Amino acid sequence: MRLTDHGTVEFGLAALMTFLLVFLRVGGMFLRAPLFGSTMFPTQARIWLSFAIALLLTPPLLGKHGVALASQSAAGYLLACATELSLGLVLGFAANTLLYGLLMAGHLIDTDMGFTLASVVDPVNNENMALMSQILFLAGLVAFFALDGHYVALSALHFSFERVPLGQAAITDAMGQWLLLELAPQVLVIGVVFAAPTLAAVFLSTVALGLVARVVPEMNVFAFSFATRLLVGFAFVGLSLKYLAPVADRLVQGTFAHLMELVARGA
Repeated sequence: MRLTDHGTVEFGLAALMTFLLVFLRVGGMFLRAPLFGSTMFPTQARIWLSFAIALLLTPPLLGKHGVALASQSAAGYLLACATELSLGLVLGFAANTLLYGLLMAGHLIDTDMGFTLASVVDPVNNENMALMSQILFLAGLVAFFALDGHYVALSALHFSFERVPLGQAAITDAMGQWLLLELAPQVLVIGVVFAAPTLAAVFLSTVALGLVARVVPEMNVFAFSFATRLLVGFAFVGLSLKYLAPVADRLVQGTFAHLMELVARGA
């Protein structure tokens, strides 16, 4: 990619090979990134967005990697393409940590409140989700963008090209252990911690209704037990959402640290 005497841009083999690797890493991240990786985000828009970002990132990388990539064998270049796409997918998964945690919290609350049978279609993931899962997931999505989580993810993507050179990315054992032993448990922690107050409140309300049934056997507790559980559940979910923004802020900043550690282990 160079400027000719006629003022036009000339693309060489090295430039095209470099651009394709950059495009695969960027596109892999957008395949799993919050909102951009959803089925309701147009595929063509995702492709063109990845194309534009890759076009901006490619020129500074040509001098560093262009000649080396052009001298690679076909098998080596195909392997580099696969690893670049895999690294992008892992970056997108790491950016989704907060939303996956809230989705898990919603499933736990739905099971305790009896909403598992009342499901609605989730336009983001194109699958059936119960009510509280949908509410918490969309609230987390809004918080992610309101707290500039997309800027954090893009900054980590840009940093990855400095820390992990093109064609040298690798899904190492250290990265796999980090994903399984450090990043994935964060989803469990977020889900359990966020759902715990609501689960405890619903449990205590169930115990209270059981005591009422023992003290007043003539009262038909079953007739209003479901409504009571719903009222308590919605009340505590509303109180929990009040503290979502500050918690999400720390989690988004933590996601940045996770992504930095992730790309560092991919070298």
